[in-house]
Amino acid sequence: MEALDIKNVTHRFGDFVALNQVSIKINPGDFTVLLGLNGAGKTTLYSLITRLYNNRSGMIKIYGYDVRD
Repeated sequence: MEALDIKNVTHRFGDFVALNQVSIKINPGDFTVLLGLNGAGKTTLYSLITRLYNNRSGMIKIYGYDVRD
């Protein structure tokens, strides 16, 4: 089971697409770094994972639990 499983997450701010069909799997014990230019969507992705923002498309699971639940 993955520690973090993100599938096909898209997030918009109005007409601006901040994330488009993002998918990633992180296994327990993995060391993972998310790098990117300013405006690449790193903070938006973290905000969706931590539920600061509500994901309307795709799926985010932490150890098998859907964050929407």
